[in-house]
Amino acid sequence: MEAIKIARRRHQGPGGFCVCPTCGYKTKHVPGKPCNQMTCPKCNTSLIRQGGAVTV
Repeated sequence: MEAIKIARRRHQGPGGFCVCPTCGYKTKHVPGKPCNQMTCPKCNTSLIRQGGAVTV
């Protein structure tokens, strides 16, 4: 069951935001570009995904 939850989290759809967990910088998510491959322009930390469509 946990594997299903993890698989759902991986693909959150085209919407949502990429957010810096350190300083709170926020930018729109770019479809096809994972947030964790982007860095914050303010503090150089990897961004994390926030929001987006979750399919059940």
